[in-house]
Amino acid sequence: MSITTNRRDFLKQLGAGFAVTCTGFPGLSQANTGPGSPLFVFLNLTGAADGLDIIRPIFDAGYQSLRGNVPNALEGLDLGAAGKGQGFKLNKNLPAVHALYTSGQALLFHAVGLNYTTAATAARSHFASQQMLQSMSPVPYKLRTGVLGRLSQTRETRSMTDASLIPTVLQGPRRDLINTWSSRTGKLPTEDFVRRWASMHGEDSNMAKLIQSAYQAALVKLPAPDEELQGNLRNLFNAMQFGLINGASQFSVSMGGWDAHSAQWDAAGNYLQISSLNRIIEVIQDVFGPRWNDVVVLITSEFGRTAKVNGSNGTDHGSGTMAMLLGGRVNGGRVVTRWPGLQPAQLHEGRDLAITLDVQQLHASVLGKHFNLSEAEKKSIFPMPLIEVPEFAAGKLFKVVA
Repeated sequence: MSITTNRRDFLKQLGAGFAVTCTGFPGLSQANTGPGSPLFVFLNLTGAADGLDIIRPIFDAGYQSLRGNVPNALEGLDLGAAGKGQGFKLNKNLPAVHALYTSGQALLFHAVGLNYTTAATAARSHFASQQMLQSMSPVPYKLRTGVLGRLSQTRETRSMTDASLIPTVLQGPRRDLINTWSSRTGKLPTEDFVRRWASMHGEDSNMAKLIQSAYQAALVKLPAPDEELQGNLRNLFNAMQFGLINGASQFSVSMGGWDAHSAQWDAAGNYLQISSLNRIIEVIQDVFGPRWNDVVVLITSEFGRTAKVNGSNGTDHGSGTMAMLLGGRVNGGRVVTRWPGLQPAQLHEGRDLAITLDVQQLHASVLGKHFNLSEAEKKSIFPMPLIEVPEFAAGKLFKVVA
């Protein structure tokens, strides 16, 4: 299905067969989740998304030198005058984000990331960085609870994830406040992985044959890429619809596949994950519908990719990346950054986009202002010192409501 498929027909397809067959979250009132109450979606791009391709600094001579050989790298969707768009272009395969941006409902952040000054060993480690991102701890593995789990416990609000297991961001002592969703179809391993796995059983020819036979049998039933995406989107729609019906205030959505060390772009220069991200954002908009003015969607990733393309038409683990804030409450239509530049002397460790805005402070500011948290609540939810970042002030993030 193309991105331009009629949204109403798409929604009907996603919702086909959906029914609430259980009572949802037991023993809690839905009084604090009605129209006008805040809703929050944490959309986590796991594997490290390439912020330089998503929000393109085409004005930067360093970017032009580093990425100029990628087809169409110097093009994109217009983000307005330099004062607001700051000379950036949005990846052309994100029309849903662009529509929100032009209507003032999307803020785009660049050169953001984790503050590694107290956690140097976490740099460029997916696991350690994701643990920091989701727990909001200044160092990895210090906390086993997640920031939304602590928010849920403090406010006694409900949370929903589109996965069968509870992600770190929702972890907390109140398991009864969290609901999971388990209809996602598992993805097959790559053929190379299966070949390596079978080779480990080289002395046991029967086991090696069984592995190969099982893999070939599964391939016959494996859906085409479009069908697999459709199934994942249906899973997301159903999970979020269930959570909304049952009074959830916080939603955790995870999208993997961003660790593109090779074949990051197709022959036309399309970043292969972007169209799927656009579809996910469309689904989130459709799920909330009339509640869109209550919703804030924060899109982040654990770190970015190297500024230079490697020899396999991909990028390696980097540092700075982008973030997005979407929703009816968002004071959008701007690119927010303290741009560090991409000339050789400006790159972090000579290879990466430098981090100039702390993603944990962004996350804390969004939650604190969106949910109107008291100082006492902030102390129980956020383990790190909170810093007033001018770019993250209430009026800069959200529309002022009279």
